Amino acid sequence: MENNLSPKIITDFTPEDTIYMTVRSRDGKNENTYLCQFVSYSYGRVTGTKVNSMVNPNLHTHEKGEKITVQIDKCSLYGENPTSKRSYYHHFKTSGYAIYPYEYDLETDDDNQHISKHPSYGLVGITRRHGQGGSPLFGSSILHNDTITLQISAASVDRNLHHEWFHADKELIQIEMSSNQFAEFITTANHGSGVPCTIRHIDRHSMPEPPYVNKKDVFSREFKNKMKNLSTKVKSNLDIAKDILKKPNIGKGDREELARLFEVFVTEVSSNIPFVEQQFVEQMDKTITESKAEIESFVTRRITEEGRKVLFNNPNGDINFLNDPNINQDETE
Repeated sequence: MENNLSPKIITDFTPEDTIYMTVRSRDGKNENTYLCQFVSYSYGRVTGTKVNSMVNPNLHTHEKGEKITVQIDKCSLYGENPTSKRSYYHHFKTSGYAIYPYEYDLETDDDNQHISKHPSYGLVGITRRHGQGGSPLFGSSILHNDTITLQISAASVDRNLHHEWFHADKELIQIEMSSNQFAEFITTANHGSGVPCTIRHIDRHSMPEPPYVNKKDVFSREFKNKMKNLSTKVKSNLDIAKDILKKPNIGKGDREELARLFEVFVTEVSSNIPFVEQQFVEQMDKTITESKAEIESFVTRRITEEGRKVLFNNPNGDINFLNDPNINQDETE
């Protein structure tokens, strides 16, 4: 029996790896398990080349080198369980693992510690961040000093003293949001593709700073270009209208052309330009909301800081404004 238990996922297997594969016999009455050389894995099915049979290797020597394909749950590895120290077949899960290979035991003198790791274990945390000078954020129209950072890390769990302790290992991703973006994020589930955020780190690799775009300047530039195009179109239509009016006889087609030229101008004035105005107003409302959230975040932070000063300046650890020498006693009555 070949011990081929190794801590890796089926998608990492190479032709150098061996795997046990169970397949029905040709008569369909029994199942035979073969030690196989791994060939490929695709959509839950594993292909391997037979090395020998585990039932009767001598009986099936003529099948050596034959390719077989089975579902992943019919595949296994053989090796020792780290806890029971007993060797047996470890069948594959749909996740692609034959066992939980990232779990391991660290036994202390009182045999009371167990540390577990797994690719699916993670920790998510949120922190408030304060900076100076303003930081641009993707999807935001202002610069921010106070932001919210969310980070996701791989994790492990330490079972010790009859309690579980969670530890963050490698950071996987860190994103940054404004207070307004964060509020929208937690209150708008199942809405659209998501809320804009700024990616700061991926696998501890820093991302470049996003460009800052002043939305007022963008609208100003777009509106100027639109008015310039409208002016060019109106002048062109005016030249066409003058040529039509120069004709001694204006027919039905000419009148229809004149009407079309004016319809283009009316559409721009009555529909397109008001639409630009509406979009500008909506963007400014959004910018005002973001600015208010930034101010509220600043005020909250300053109140918290001042409260801490009062708390830690008091030797008894109590917030007692009447004993604070910095506060006018008359104002507290």
